Amino acid sequence: EVGPALLLLLKEQSKHEWLWIAMEALSDSYGHLLVFFVEYCDVDLWLDAGHNHSDDYWNPGGRLVFVVPA
Repeated sequence: EVGPALLLLLKEQSKHEWLWIAMEALSDSYGHLLVFFVEYCDVDLWLDAGHNHSDDYWNPGGRLVFVVPA
């Protein structure tokens, strides 16, 4: 629920900036682990999902989003 809520709350986001949601990864139909991220794509914000491999690196334009329970 964090990814869609963040997408609705954001009014502006820098181009080439990714906001990765700190979450338990979801498995797609191929068994790849995915996590949600919000990105500015051309003219609008998008909620997308990306691969989460243990040997991946983080793009310097990306930031992690954490939610602290109340």
